[in-house]
Amino acid sequence: MSQHIALHHLIYPTHCVHNAIAAYETVCKVTIVETQPDRTLVQIHTKGDIDEVNVVGEFLNYLLDMSMESHFRES
Repeated sequence: MSQHIALHHLIYPTHCVHNAIAAYETVCKVTIVETQPDRTLVQIHTKGDIDEVNVVGEFLNYLLDMSMESHFRES
């Protein structure tokens, strides 16, 4: 099973999306489905017998944390 999630660039900078994908590659496969000027659409598919809801939530929390740190550094 997998989920599609739209990540708006005002909140989630593209470089943070790529870093989070790399950080979570051992527990889930995150594929960039589409990139538009204002958002990136990703598909998240968990690996093995891991609870998908928890992994997706943890991935998004990690991404949000990285994104907020990035915004604070820029301001």
